[in-house]
Amino acid sequence: MTAPLFRVALAAFLIHQTLHAAVVFLHGDAPYFFCQYDCNWYVGIIEFGYMPEANGDAGGSRPESDVANWAFFPLFPIISGTVHWITGTAPQVAVILSAKVLWFLAIWAFLAFQRQYLPEAPLWLGAAVLVLNPAAIYANTGYTEPLFLMIACLSLTAMRQDRPILAGMMGALLSAARAVGVGIGLTFAAYALSQVLRQSDAKAGRLLFAGMLIPLGLAAYMIFLHFHVGDAMAFSHIQRAWDRELSSPLYHLSKGLRGSPYTFIMALTALIGAALAGYLAWKGEGGLALFLLFATAIPLATGTSSLGRYVMMQPAFLLAVVMLMHNHRLLRALLVPSALSYLWMSYAWQESLFFVI
Repeated sequence: MTAPLFRVALAAFLIHQTLHAAVVFLHGDAPYFFCQYDCNWYVGIIEFGYMPEANGDAGGSRPESDVANWAFFPLFPIISGTVHWITGTAPQVAVILSAKVLWFLAIWAFLAFQRQYLPEAPLWLGAAVLVLNPAAIYANTGYTEPLFLMIACLSLTAMRQDRPILAGMMGALLSAARAVGVGIGLTFAAYALSQVLRQSDAKAGRLLFAGMLIPLGLAAYMIFLHFHVGDAMAFSHIQRAWDRELSSPLYHLSKGLRGSPYTFIMALTALIGAALAGYLAWKGEGGLALFLLFATAIPLATGTSSLGRYVMMQPAFLLAVVMLMHNHRLLRALLVPSALSYLWMSYAWQESLFFVI
């Protein structure tokens, strides 16, 4: 961790937390009030573990009898549960605290990732794009966005540094954090292929072993679910309880564009993600483009709900935005409406408006 990178990451983190604290103070809420929706599901997992059957709320936000917490992958509750056990704080506090610490690490990891893939861009620009992102509110809500972003950046950085085993290990953690984490295997495949084509003495066996590490996190969770509830795919099947209909991403995209203002914005975000993936491919970053497309298309295949945070907190998405703002300085003016959107999202979260979930 070099000193300039650490200083920029720390400054960005403190600025972001200051903005958050100001919104909380003006609204008059306690910090743990931000633990709503998915955060409550993680609290339930810490307190009671994974449910053996779909039988209700169990710490979540919906009372239907067919709801269960299997959709929430285990790495984050393991981390926040450990913080709860060590510190003795309430589970809600442990989840929020864990997310905040992971957020600082995610900022640092993203800047290290940017330095490897776009060294000519100033670090402050990447930090601003990240912390003024409207989806940056999820750094304070006990969600998995900081964890996912951090691990993804570490894996991608390891690939660029030609450290495949480390990249594979981080990929395994990523697939234990969220189902789409396994998609980083597409980036790794592109990296491994380039290594083999460019170097006649490339260690194909080592690359193959590293790539096989990536799905281990997902596989471990599936094995657990098989023995715990009798369905290895329960994390996917339970999505029906949230009215998520598995279908073609194009179907949900078209439906979203023709729907309410909320679904229109979510569908538009997916289109922006796809466009930025194309931009990355044009700039020679095909591996990043594949990961961004995968991480956009898989959630979109179940609907447009919550799609904004899934897309906008992807390292490839953020890097593409930094790249555009670095190459076209007039676009940096978009940081102002982005910051205002972040403040609005923070207010909307405290008002429990549905679209922030």
